Amino acid sequence: MASGIAGIGRGGAYATAALTFALPADQVPPDLSRVVLVLQIAALLRTPGTAVLAMQPEYAAAFRSIGPPANWGLTAAFARERLAGGNFFLNRLATSGRYGPWLLTEPGATFVFDRIADGVDFPSRWLETGLPVPKAVLDFHGIANQSHLYRLCPYLPENGYGEVVAGFPTATGEPSHIALAPSALGLSVEAVDLLAEEAVA
Repeated sequence: MASGIAGIGRGGAYATAALTFALPADQVPPDLSRVVLVLQIAALLRTPGTAVLAMQPEYAAAFRSIGPPANWGLTAAFARERLAGGNFFLNRLATSGRYGPWLLTEPGATFVFDRIADGVDFPSRWLETGLPVPKAVLDFHGIANQSHLYRLCPYLPENGYGEVVAGFPTATGEPSHIALAPSALGLSVEAVDLLAEEAVA
């Protein structure tokens, strides 16, 4: 790259190129009203058999179980999912005698959290440790109380799964959690956690 790229096209044009890297934030800045998390490596967050149309409530319940503060709510979820399993899992890891493939959320899944009340700032620990597996998923596979969980479930954050980033720079140069904030877009958004309301009712 230092000397450029030669022989481009039929005329053998010459070009120079420069690579620039934009790193995501390693901490979620305090006092934000919106945080956008992007999944970098597949994560185990849901169980098979739930309706596709109920994806956002399912993800909201998953995130609530792994610990964002109560004053934050998941207001949008964009994700692709796939089943993972096969004979290896059926013959070696199926502890209940039935075949239960894992439902993995694919890299690129995006989760938008909005502050719904004053209180604790959004946790930055997920940027360092990855997303933990919800207990309901481990219960579904019958392995929640196992002492050697790593032998039964390969999709743990300790193995590198569930890595997320926040604050990717946008085309304007601003971090995504700032550029996509409702106030920056001229919007007045009231984030409501419907599952929390149903639990109270």
